[in-house]
Amino acid sequence: MHRFMKHLPRNVKTRSSRESLCGVDEADEPFGWDESYSVTPPPVAVSPTPSEPIAQTVPCSSGKSAMCGAVLLGIVIALLVTWVKVPRQEPAMTLGSWVHDLPQLASSTMVQVDSAQLNSLFRQRRADAALEHAGYASIPGGVLYTPESFRSSDGSYDLLIHFHGNVKVVVESAAVSKLNAAIAVVNLGVGSGPYQDAYATPGTYENLLAAIQSAVQRRGLENARLRRVALSAWSAGYGAISTILQQRRGEDPLDALLILDGIHTGYEQGRPGTLVERRLASFDEAAEAAASGELLFSVTYSEIDPPGYAGSRATAEHLLSVAEKRGEVKDSALAVPAYRKLESMRGAVAKEDVRKLEPYADQQVGSFRIRGYRGNTRGHHMAHLFQMGATVLPELAVRWDAYAGYAGRRDAVRSSAVRQRARGKQLVQHRQSPP
Repeated sequence: MHRFMKHLPRNVKTRSSRESLCGVDEADEPFGWDESYSVTPPPVAVSPTPSEPIAQTVPCSSGKSAMCGAVLLGIVIALLVTWVKVPRQEPAMTLGSWVHDLPQLASSTMVQVDSAQLNSLFRQRRADAALEHAGYASIPGGVLYTPESFRSSDGSYDLLIHFHGNVKVVVESAAVSKLNAAIAVVNLGVGSGPYQDAYATPGTYENLLAAIQSAVQRRGLENARLRRVALSAWSAGYGAISTILQQRRGEDPLDALLILDGIHTGYEQGRPGTLVERRLASFDEAAEAAASGELLFSVTYSEIDPPGYAGSRATAEHLLSVAEKRGEVKDSALAVPAYRKLESMRGAVAKEDVRKLEPYADQQVGSFRIRGYRGNTRGHHMAHLFQMGATVLPELAVRWDAYAGYAGRRDAVRSSAVRQRARGKQLVQHRQSPP
């Protein structure tokens, strides 16, 4: 039996039918099939039958050994010849043959997506995909920046409008504060008068917001829609905010006021040291709203005591007394703000005017906060602008990050008809008062 099996060719199936037909022999040589060769092996190995099992084959007798040997030799030679004549080619069951046999689809039925289409799909997923960050757009009285820190996936955006100050300093300060907002900077001249007059006409502020909206759209923000507004000012720029608070229609989502060493007012005639409080009426209302947590109102002031009118320290302490009506005053632990050495400061300030902020007061009622810093020189005054990225802007960034999904509308400053009527009366008094 074993002698007989040893001489069978390698392509003869002698095991169970479940064994693979496309195996590899001991030399790792693949077996080759062609269409003329059936999957079933040639009928050389005869399957055993019940009547004639191979195990019971009678061996040749000694008298017939020569004949048996000749027959076996002839069978072996025939099989070898058959094996040699089988063409050796690549295995039939290769990936190439399967691919070749697949039905061919017409080119018109294939979906082709090029890079332009992929970019279009990407732009559909994010509203800021085509947003321009370099350069700026012109707006009435200033420019609009969309810094690298500004992102919007759905088109909603926050807006910081800053009045009075070096444009590059403001933009860089917002960037180091990681403020996710569009930045508008408006410069109208020297003194608070030009800022007050510019927004005295009703609707001027709303026109500014509309111009900013158009500029944001031109910069490439799709489906642009305003979410929150913060008004910021340094020095004389407070005049714009004072008038805007009086004249705004309350349609804008005003959420924050940031005043850097800037709020001033006069003294009552014949009463030295007594502030003309009616000129602060709009800020008084904002301080009350902030004390109730409806608005962020953050003020910084210096020790500068200008001649003839009240400085920023006097007005800040007045606003604190107004806010105190809504809650308890809390003294915060004094902390020196991290010094921001901005690239934009080069050329914007002389070396001898560079100052760091040294705190001496930090008081808060709700979301209303005043912070006093040492110094009464020009350099100390400019430090409030140059270091806004270490004082008020991080405060705003934290607030807006905490309410990143806020899509509502706040109108804390114009919250009641009573206040509107009071504002109208105060505005008349303000206009009738001497400058």
